[in-house]
Amino acid sequence: MIVHLLDRSMCAAIGLRYGADAVKELAIQEWAGASPVYGDRLRQIMAVEGNGITAIFKVLQLDPGFPHHYMDVHYEVVDECHGYFELAYCGALMDAEPFGDAMVTNMCHHMRTAPSTSPHKRSIPRRTFATCTAHPECRQTVRPIVAGKW
Repeated sequence: MIVHLLDRSMCAAIGLRYGADAVKELAIQEWAGASPVYGDRLRQIMAVEGNGITAIFKVLQLDPGFPHHYMDVHYEVVDECHGYFELAYCGALMDAEPFGDAMVTNMCHHMRTAPSTSPHKRSIPRRTFATCTAHPECRQTVRPIVAGKW
């Protein structure tokens, strides 16, 4: 959780000085750059093998981007080539909503459609967010990328 607090303070400082667009771009670059590194490290440390949905979801369960009690993440495995990722509760969304639809769209749409966190998966957004009052907050189809195609 300390990482989130540090990240929030960094984003606030960037936003105050350079605006919301700079925060959006920085957040996407930070996430796209860091998550493959820690994802690969988690795979190695926890001996997660394979590139199917089960392996992807095992790594995501340990992902520091989904701290428990801040995000209520659920996973549904259909088969090794198809699954669902769902946020029943999203603390980040609760933080963004008071700042309006533009902030929610930046966080919920642009971040979720940014480059994948893993070379082995691709998420397809359920919807473009204008307001996020439906439950679950987010549900996405996840498919492994095989030879660059999915």
